Amino acid sequence: MSGGCPDGYDAEDKVISRQLKNLKYTAPIALSMASELIDITASTTLEQGLDSELAKLTDIFSTRDALEGLSALIEGRRATYNNS
Repeated sequence: MSGGCPDGYDAEDKVISRQLKNLKYTAPIALSMASELIDITASTTLEQGLDSELAKLTDIFSTRDALEGLSALIEGRRATYNNS
């Protein structure tokens, strides 16, 4: 989430480079929530991880950034996130 290439990956690799570039346009709050949920799933079972994700749906979709992302998608423009 720091914007750098994670250890063990080559930033010069086309696929990795493309993914890192795409992350720049992701809502910071969504990226943080996704990272947290991935960490939860990594240390539990898949079922528990999915339950955690379902429990967080209200938190995920109640942000202004979620509304901005959906609005931008519908309007065909790039979203402008403010991390709220």
